[in-house]
Amino acid sequence: MALRDFTSQSEVVESIRAQNATGGVNGETVDMRGADSVLFAVTVGAINGSSGDAAVTLEESDDDSNWSAVSDDEIIGSEPEALSADTAYQFGYIGGSRYVRAVFALGGETDVDVAALAVRGHLHREPVGQTVDSET
Repeated sequence: MALRDFTSQSEVVESIRAQNATGGVNGETVDMRGADSVLFAVTVGAINGSSGDAAVTLEESDDDSNWSAVSDDEIIGSEPEALSADTAYQFGYIGGSRYVRAVFALGGETDVDVAALAVRGHLHREPVGQTVDSET
């Protein structure tokens, strides 16, 4: 039995609730307190319209009030800047701000089915029933 497992060391948080977006969407705040990493998983369903420039990007904040775009050097992988229908994307945030959120921007499309989940990882807690001194 593993001392630590992924389930005990991660937590899924909804940033952009699954929806048919007809405009921009600011995702819910993901609080990084108690976690050392975060992975964003974006799913896209149907896209109506022909522009193909809808995007999901990240914003960060130190106070959960004033938000700014996350710079590319604070992202592992890349934010999807031209979403494709029926596709999933993933990318990570390595910046130092306490709060982060996904942001959806509609391009020339009329609407896009989109969702974004954040998987907080390397949590500052031990798996249930285990201690650091436990033997495997």
